[in-house]
Amino acid sequence: MFRIPRENPKGAILLQHPVTVNSRIYMSQGNNSLGLILWKAGYDVWLNNQRGTLFSEDHTNSSISYLDYWDFSFHEVGVFDIPSQIDLIKRVTKSSNIIFIGHSQGSTSGLIYAAVKNQHAKNSVKLFIFMAMPCYFQHGSSPEFLVANLIRSLPFAQDLLRMFKLGSVLPFLPVLVPLTRILFRLFPFLLTAANYIFSFFSGWTPEEIDPARVNFDCAIYFKNYSWKILIHYLQLTKTETKFQMFDYGRRNNLKMYHSEAPPLYPVENVTVPVYLVSSVNDILATTKDADLLFDRLPYNAKVYGKLQLTGFNHVDYFMGKHANTIYKKLLNLIDMIA
Repeated sequence: MFRIPRENPKGAILLQHPVTVNSRIYMSQGNNSLGLILWKAGYDVWLNNQRGTLFSEDHTNSSISYLDYWDFSFHEVGVFDIPSQIDLIKRVTKSSNIIFIGHSQGSTSGLIYAAVKNQHAKNSVKLFIFMAMPCYFQHGSSPEFLVANLIRSLPFAQDLLRMFKLGSVLPFLPVLVPLTRILFRLFPFLLTAANYIFSFFSGWTPEEIDPARVNFDCAIYFKNYSWKILIHYLQLTKTETKFQMFDYGRRNNLKMYHSEAPPLYPVENVTVPVYLVSSVNDILATTKDADLLFDRLPYNAKVYGKLQLTGFNHVDYFMGKHANTIYKKLLNLIDMIA
């Protein structure tokens, strides 16, 4: 974890990054970054780095090159890692009113923590802000879902991964990053092209594309993650309206869960207020699927309502030309309850 400390802060905020990146995504736009905006507003800002990313590669009993190292999904992040990080923040700051902000997979893990570890969350967290939450996939229309259906239909896909000991999605990252950097230096137009590709897969919002905001650093945007995270999301795209734990197959599910089907995450047990942020133009985490989650949350978790945006796709929360308008709305709420 990284920290931007404050003397006599208004409160402590934990930022949880999405998949394929690390905490630097919250600092990638200089003074316009969410991390610095919150710090300048008077908050003690903590930035998490998920296991397997650049700043969290170590393990006491394993190595990043071993298959068992990568045996985790966003489930383990929510059940084990986030509580540990929040315990550290509480010890250091002596505060039990932490504000949690997550984007995409960071929101998924945060919701799992809020639902499964609801008593721990109740004693530690004042507010959850979930941006671009992917947990239900009934209305997603991204081209990525076509790819997901193709991968999911491949027979013995998980067996092949185990056979070739591929625990991570990007094992060739040490070669990919320097090669991509060279290409971007030789052909600067590829930077803009990369942003248009992001927009195509996340929701077409060309008016938000600003080459000056791309700041495309391979060290930020190309981060390794486990196949188990990807497979878990693929399973959720199939179940559509069921936010459930990892499916190990009937036989292993009986050993793991004592049932043939994986259990649903108990979102009805969330006790801490949730502020759900979605955008009409986000075709990965849609507003309709966000509404489905909002309807299933208990009344006490919905006291601050939800925020529905227009004109922002899944990655515009960071790279969009007008991302600051989102941050201002979040800050208004945070200041109100701090």
